[in-house]
Amino acid sequence: MTKANLEQLIDLKKEIKEIEQKIRHEGISPSDNVELLEKRKQMAAELEKEITKYINSVVDSRVRRIMQYKYVDGYTWSKIARIMHYDRSSPEKIVTRYLNLEENFDMINEQVKELSKLYDTALEYDIDIQTTADTIVEYRVKMFDKKDSRILKSIIPLLDTLIYEANQYKEWIEQMANTSIYLEDGNIIFNV
Repeated sequence: MTKANLEQLIDLKKEIKEIEQKIRHEGISPSDNVELLEKRKQMAAELEKEITKYINSVVDSRVRRIMQYKYVDGYTWSKIARIMHYDRSSPEKIVTRYLNLEENFDMINEQVKELSKLYDTALEYDIDIQTTADTIVEYRVKMFDKKDSRILKSIIPLLDTLIYEANQYKEWIEQMANTSIYLEDGNIIFNV
């Protein structure tokens, strides 16, 4: 949820009041205004339900109260500050800080999910390489036992290369498993 999404409810409620005043002053006859008013009321009801659900999901009681006052009740930041015994700018800073932290957490969570997918894929590939390498080693031993040097001479370099690449990839996976990830100044840091 962003601050702009939260503030949309306040603007929508103001717009509804303006349309209602316009209808009162001009009478109910302009059907365009009545339809517009009904659409806006429906939008406001849906948005208020979504925002209320979001606000109720906020674990921090202080942040939840400030959001309720501001985005549902429509209080000014100054009025919220007076109610909660803060200086005038504190409530807005508290909400902004919370939303920024939540946004960063969501971004990090998505990046960790992507890394997790990459790691899972890498593990699958590692298993495939290991299985293939084991099969190649078995095949190589059988060919050596049969003493068929013509086949060995052409296949050994290919087998050695494949085994080398499999070991390199396995080392990469082990290195990635030991990588730590953390957030510093809004950036994700990989510590190998």
